[in-house]
Amino acid sequence: MTDVVGGVNWQVDIARLEQANAVMRSVNRVLVSGDVATLLALGLSQDHIEELTEKGGFRSSSIAQNTRMINYLRKRGLIMLIDQKPLGIASGILARTTIESVLCSKSYHAQGWQILDRWAFNSPGRLRALEAQGELMLLGRLLEQQIIEHEALTSPSGLERRRQGLAEHELLALHGITTEL
Repeated sequence: MTDVVGGVNWQVDIARLEQANAVMRSVNRVLVSGDVATLLALGLSQDHIEELTEKGGFRSSSIAQNTRMINYLRKRGLIMLIDQKPLGIASGILARTTIESVLCSKSYHAQGWQILDRWAFNSPGRLRALEAQGELMLLGRLLEQQIIEHEALTSPSGLERRRQGLAEHELLALHGITTEL
């Protein structure tokens, strides 16, 4: 499990826990039908199938514990993201001069700041490595990403989908835009 407070990629843990819950629920449904071939196809060994059959499947308390952890990670992650000032996360990763360049440049706006904080939060090592290649490389990549995301989010279809309640990350995914560094 990652350390949310330490700023490590907690979204990966959420995805893994959600996937584990989905698999456990699927296995429990298939156990009821007695379809051993499907259980084997899901990757369970014969011994594990027998054990789960004897116990009546995965315990609901295991699924519930995963769900509680998912909710905890989401809550802690959102608190970290909401409580940040512009470039608050990135300023802990990048050189002061790089942060000043982004803040002082008229080329970057709130979308760019959000992208840089996202990269710092999700991939601090990659961000440092990009900065080590030169500030110009980092700033060029940031500007490119800002333009791509901004165009998708402010397009007529993007604005309409946002009004319908689609989150930014969902809209970017629909457009096939990679948000990670």
